[in-house]
Amino acid sequence: MPALPPFFAILFSLFPLFVWWVKQYNHLMIIAGISFFSITAGMLFPSFPWLAFILGGGFLFLPNKKTAHPHLSMKFKNRWIKFPAEAIGIWILYTFFRVLPLKTASELGEKIGKFAGEKIKKRTKLALKNLKYTLPNETKNHKKIIETMWGNFGRTAGELPHLKELVKKTKYENISVLKKLKGKPYLIAVFHLNSLGLISHCFKKANQEACLIIRQANNPLTEIFLQKAFGSDLSNLNFLPKGRDGIIQAVQMLKKNIPVAIATDLHFKDGEDLLFLGKPAKTSNVIVKLAEKFNCPIVCIKVTRENELDHKVVIDEPIYPDGNTNKIMQKINDILGNWIKKYPSQWFWINNRWNL
Repeated sequence: MPALPPFFAILFSLFPLFVWWVKQYNHLMIIAGISFFSITAGMLFPSFPWLAFILGGGFLFLPNKKTAHPHLSMKFKNRWIKFPAEAIGIWILYTFFRVLPLKTASELGEKIGKFAGEKIKKRTKLALKNLKYTLPNETKNHKKIIETMWGNFGRTAGELPHLKELVKKTKYENISVLKKLKGKPYLIAVFHLNSLGLISHCFKKANQEACLIIRQANNPLTEIFLQKAFGSDLSNLNFLPKGRDGIIQAVQMLKKNIPVAIATDLHFKDGEDLLFLGKPAKTSNVIVKLAEKFNCPIVCIKVTRENELDHKVVIDEPIYPDGNTNKIMQKINDILGNWIKKYPSQWFWINNRWNL
């Protein structure tokens, strides 16, 4: 393994101790002693920081000890312990994958994703339940599809630091659709499949700015890091918060003729009962209502992983509102549903879409 600069060697070496302290709470004197040993070993032996980093990653799966830090308030724990620990862990992971070649980062991400899927049994169980409910004919392949889904999710995460290189391996179809809509308001329906970063480059290629309504991280430090880390790669994509505030901001953007992207494949408890993969599912039709308000089209964009590293981004022809809100929303559901039937392992099945 390559030797790390002193600062990174120390940081990687201390990572497992920090995770252990956050989760289990050990005596500070013991931690101080082991920290001194870790720093020394990290400086003398090039492989030690990498081993320590892997060990720390394993510690992340340890249950939180209920008696950890009993004298500290929840607000204090979040602000000074939990949030910094999560942000540092994500930063180290990002740095780790960034120093790896794209192919290695993608393959390692796949292995970690599959391993995580085995450990997060509750989510895996829900994914299997969703799959069996909607695609019963895939009986023999259910477990394989979900295993591949976790691997694909891991690949996508591992590839994030290499977005610029990944874009070069990606085919973009129908960019002309976006170019024709430049200078006009329009909506984009996006889905939880593969890399969002690849969609942002649609607008770069069309020389446009766009907005995306997305749920922001609960950890403000993590949110700041993610925006800084991907700011240059996603410079033409502005993020709006999920919820009422995000919709208000989206209206302002549309008034300025800036397109707004909304994920339409999540469960929405107050939504309309529309069919999704042939089964009733609570569906938000806010994207269609916005299109009706501005009398503008909706464009669906799908990202498909064609092999290990190559992707294809397909931009569909615009869908124009016709006064029948649910009819247009059903059409969007059907577009995604047909894609999922073709590539079932590339959609993220862990969302409780059908409230099973």
